[in-house]
Amino acid sequence: MDENVCKPPGCAIGNTRLLGIDDVSEVTGTCAVTASKIIDETGRAITLRRKYVLESALMDYLHEMEAVNV
Repeated sequence: MDENVCKPPGCAIGNTRLLGIDDVSEVTGTCAVTASKIIDETGRAITLRRKYVLESALMDYLHEMEAVNV
């Protein structure tokens, strides 16, 4: 089996994972369309063939939004 192939949920990159839309949807409990918008709103989207975001960037964004809404 090829070790370079990503397996859900996300691929490890250093101390974080690369999350796709399905992974973000699962983490946030949202639909795929909303998860895609969340990835865009982080300002740190990585687009290859699909859209990704680092797990640490997503968590930073979610913590920022939590602080704004308190």
